[in-house]
Amino acid sequence: MISLNFNVGRDDMMAFSKAFHDNSPTVQAAVRRAQWIFPTMMLLASAYFYFRYGGFTPLIFLLFGGLWFAFYPAYFRRHILRTTEKIMKEASHEKAFGAYSVILDEEGISSVSPTGEGKYKWDAVDRVLLTSDHLHIFLAGPVGYPIPRREVEEEVIQKVKSFVESKIKK
Repeated sequence: MISLNFNVGRDDMMAFSKAFHDNSPTVQAAVRRAQWIFPTMMLLASAYFYFRYGGFTPLIFLLFGGLWFAFYPAYFRRHILRTTEKIMKEASHEKAFGAYSVILDEEGISSVSPTGEGKYKWDAVDRVLLTSDHLHIFLAGPVGYPIPRREVEEEVIQKVKSFVESKIKK
């Protein structure tokens, strides 16, 4: 059994959301699809204008397609972060900030938070991710525990990560 006590604030929730979106296969597929569709249309338009009219006009389409391809992923990440910041400012999220007490045992994860108590079996845990600032335990969807590394000893963080990984069914 491992017991953790930590505080979760707005920055921790933002980091959790960012980690979720950065590691979501669905989000990554949508970004790749959007990254390629517009440049492909610009390539087709460029070919049409080149064969129809010639000249330098087709280069404009190629330029815009290349810029889109290069900068769209960064734009999308900023858009997601801005949207998440707006959502975090809503009153309902303020209720989730505060002290958390989490217990990990053979049965699963039990927690006490500002919004109540919860108990999750290991089947509910999707994955665990260690970043430079947090240990994220993801449950179903963008729900879980952003455990700040600044509040928990490094030895305990590593122990929790290993323990959760051993319990997750791949």
